[in-house]
Amino acid sequence: MAVTLVDTPTDEAASGTATIASMARDWAQRAPGQVAMREKDLGIWQEYTWERTWELVLDAANGLLALGVETGDRVSIQSEDRPDWVILDLATVAVRGVTVGLYPTNPTAEVEYLLMDSTSTVHFAEDQEQVDRALEVDPSKIPSLNRILYTEPRGLRDYDDPRLLAWEDFLELGRRHRRESPDAVELRMADARPDDLMTLVYTSGTTGPPKGAMLSNANVGYAISVFLGENGLRGDRVPGPGDLVLTYLPLCHVAERIFSTWHLVACGISLNFAESIDTVIPNLREIQPTLFFAVPRIWEKMHASVLIRGSDASRLEMEHRRAVEDIIDFLEIERWRRHPVALLPYGFQKRVELGRALAMQPELLMLDEPVAGMNLEETEDMARFILDIRQELGISIVLV
Repeated sequence: MAVTLVDTPTDEAASGTATIASMARDWAQRAPGQVAMREKDLGIWQEYTWERTWELVLDAANGLLALGVETGDRVSIQSEDRPDWVILDLATVAVRGVTVGLYPTNPTAEVEYLLMDSTSTVHFAEDQEQVDRALEVDPSKIPSLNRILYTEPRGLRDYDDPRLLAWEDFLELGRRHRRESPDAVELRMADARPDDLMTLVYTSGTTGPPKGAMLSNANVGYAISVFLGENGLRGDRVPGPGDLVLTYLPLCHVAERIFSTWHLVACGISLNFAESIDTVIPNLREIQPTLFFAVPRIWEKMHASVLIRGSDASRLEMEHRRAVEDIIDFLEIERWRRHPVALLPYGFQKRVELGRALAMQPELLMLDEPVAGMNLEETEDMARFILDIRQELGISIVLV
């Protein structure tokens, strides 16, 4: 199900339409040696200059053309934040495709729904876990899906599904296409129109099936002008190439997309990818970003840390709060924290019950029919949590 947001009619000529892809190209031309992105690899921050970034975007865009991606085709991405996410997003827009972001935690049932509803033709699955979720979907339900890209080969060497294609092989396919048709991407970019659909951003699905909000090039251009224009929300403080941002929230969420990707191409800031949500604080110390965007949970954690260090009287309370936050992370229920328990899906209600028991810091945990009434996926998740409680937390468990 797709919903159009802020339909902005315009008569602007196609050749003059700015997109996030054309903005990235412009930065590569005017500041090729400037750092666009950084990621940590084996303990060292690796840099992506604008020149390198745009070369990879062109390779990926040509790879999409080689796979037969046409104007309006959907390219879905299920991955943790990484440069490849941004590169494929920009490449998709460059060939006038539509980026569809999935949360890296979306289970198989949700992946099936989103791939079906979006009619994705190419799907980027980061690693074996994400690939398995896509392969578990009956191919007859997603006939439009022709290729599944992956970037982490561990555990996938024996897979024989003909739709699988490694990221490096995909880029090499793009390089061959680029040599044969060097102007193909630029020609596709020149035809971009303001009303081209640029991305589908799906809702969480808490009030029914997730709905895909349809954002066009014009929508995105307007949003950028509101945030960064002369009369924008930032006023005189418009970010620029000297600003650093730590990217750690899911890029499929429009808020992180605005703050990271759209600021990157509009202002020339540098994106620095956190190693994980658990390393945000140490990565903050390393990067020392000039701009920082966070959800309430992160601010609460930072606030709690300050209070713990500044007030011995509240130490016990803060330790309890941090322990509860750890349990929320452990049971993967962050997205539901502000919902009444009675309105949660049944499997998540049972996770909350388990979390309440863990908050008591037991040495022995007795679980009476812990998967009763659950479907297969909920049962598998609960079994995984039970094993993790024993192996990671060291709590003895009695199953009844």
